[in-house]
Amino acid sequence: MGSMFELFPEKYYEEAKKMLKKKDFVDFVSNISIAVETSRNSKEMLAKTTYLRVKGLITFNQYSKAINSIEEALQYNFGAEAFELKKNKGVAKGFLGDVSKALKIFKELVTETEEINLLVGAYINIAWVHLTLNKSNSEERDLEEAKYYLDLVNEHFDILSNRLKWKILNNYSVYYFYKEEYEKAIEMLEDSIQYCEEIDLPEICNNLAELYLKSDEDAVCEKVNEYLKKAETLGTKYNNNLALGKAFYTNAMVNLREEQIYSALDNLNVSFEYFQDAEAQVYSLECVVKINEIMNNYKLDCLKSMKKRLEGIS
Repeated sequence: MGSMFELFPEKYYEEAKKMLKKKDFVDFVSNISIAVETSRNSKEMLAKTTYLRVKGLITFNQYSKAINSIEEALQYNFGAEAFELKKNKGVAKGFLGDVSKALKIFKELVTETEEINLLVGAYINIAWVHLTLNKSNSEERDLEEAKYYLDLVNEHFDILSNRLKWKILNNYSVYYFYKEEYEKAIEMLEDSIQYCEEIDLPEICNNLAELYLKSDEDAVCEKVNEYLKKAETLGTKYNNNLALGKAFYTNAMVNLREEQIYSALDNLNVSFEYFQDAEAQVYSLECVVKINEIMNNYKLDCLKSMKKRLEGIS
């Protein structure tokens, strides 16, 4: 008779899948850890459990932990699963700030398969690095390389999943943003909403808020605050720290537009904390740079004001 305490990896694997869907990080980690450890006698279950562990860690923005788990998962997963694991490693490297390594991984993946759905994922990620992570993307060379890969993907648009469709349109929107074609960028993003599930909407809402803010240099239209509120509400609902970080960052830009310096600094500090929780080092650094820029400008304005007063006294 087996022990009444015998553990079955399938049970914990299925429970971990449920917790991932519910966005419950603590219970996901608890269940997937047991699932992996109790799968040691089955390579088939080890493949499934280690793969799910990586998928979950990436979903919960635990990029450092994901990278460590990917190496083990690659011992048991092959083919499309191995391809996805390597792609996730590139994503993790990118968010952790190792942009050149991320780009290298994605470009190597392009040479490993001819399967369209897998290639599309690699192409989108190459564009993502150039448009979002590489802060030199104002250079025409970076923009055009991103568009080259997006155009390759777009040739297969009709046969792709909705998730890939909205990602393509979202990246095109970023491209047009940097080209300062704001109306085209907004059109792309608003078109992408039809392909999104609710869990994906915080990213779209953040980008639309940023676009509407940028498209009118003289005012802050109602749509900016409307989309930021949606991004914050849905980001909170789905524990999406990255989306929340972006929402507070754009709120800070709204504050600056309205010359509310202290509110801007408060929002940037909150944004920084969310980015740190999301292990999004590229965005965390951007917050620090912006905070320093605001403080330096503030100090300069104070010095100028003091100088004028002193000149008036003399």
